[in-house]
Amino acid sequence: MDERPEGDRVPPVILGTDGSSASLNAARWAAYIAGALHTPLLVVHVLPLPGHRHAAGARPWFHGRRLANPVPIPDPDAAVVVRRTALIIGSCSAPAVAEPDTEIATGSATVVLVERSRRARMLVVGAQTAFGERRTGPTTTGVVARAYAPVAVWRGMPGHPIPRERPVVAAFDGSESTLPALVQGFELAEALGAGLEVVRPRCGMPGGRYGAAAVVPPSRIGGSTAGMAREHPAVRSSETTVSGSLAHVLARRSATSQLLVIADRRTTGASAAPGPTVMFLLRHSRCPVLICRPR
Repeated sequence: MDERPEGDRVPPVILGTDGSSASLNAARWAAYIAGALHTPLLVVHVLPLPGHRHAAGARPWFHGRRLANPVPIPDPDAAVVVRRTALIIGSCSAPAVAEPDTEIATGSATVVLVERSRRARMLVVGAQTAFGERRTGPTTTGVVARAYAPVAVWRGMPGHPIPRERPVVAAFDGSESTLPALVQGFELAEALGAGLEVVRPRCGMPGGRYGAAAVVPPSRIGGSTAGMAREHPAVRSSETTVSGSLAHVLARRSATSQLLVIADRRTTGASAAPGPTVMFLLRHSRCPVLICRPR
């Protein structure tokens, strides 16, 4: 791990992996993002404790680099998962992240990943599903709802090249709660060398179940996007005003985008859950979805 003092460490991109095909494909994308952002990459694999599926905490019992010479551990399958993930990352990533840090923990996957997100630049997970892929799985849903850092949920075609030439799409309606999506959109588009399309719902339209916050006048929206464009002159950005359901608009855009960025207006507390637009995109997007915390 990075030996610099805690306050000087660059927040890593953290990849949650369980050995599934979804998480292994997410590993390729996490390496791509970490390389573009020039940040470390940490691979976290969580083993459930028997009888403690929803444990209140977890203890890390291995922490090292790539498991090249792993210490003896009680579950060899965990070492295989982490080693396989690291090999995938090493075969497709920039030298800076070719040897990711690794951690194996025990407990609730949701609790572990949410806790690790406190010190992350971004948390990346695969698109876990349940009930015959008709619903988003509980770990993905719980992490999206409770993480402290932006959460990227990998969606895409297994084994296909990452569509680097496609634009980043960010949803922004001018409200303070959706500003993080605009900020992240510009930052990631610049890091990836991609164009940015800002999608905003038409003022006065039904929210498409996106949320109940007021939409500010177009003049203020234009001021926000123009200000971000000045801060990121290298980003080729455009703005599109759309009507109808924002969720369906973004789902259609996902077919020609490399990343969707959205700020979730979620509830808070123990019963926190992602909003309906986010849940729709987690099921129907054809590219990764980055969910940002509202301010």
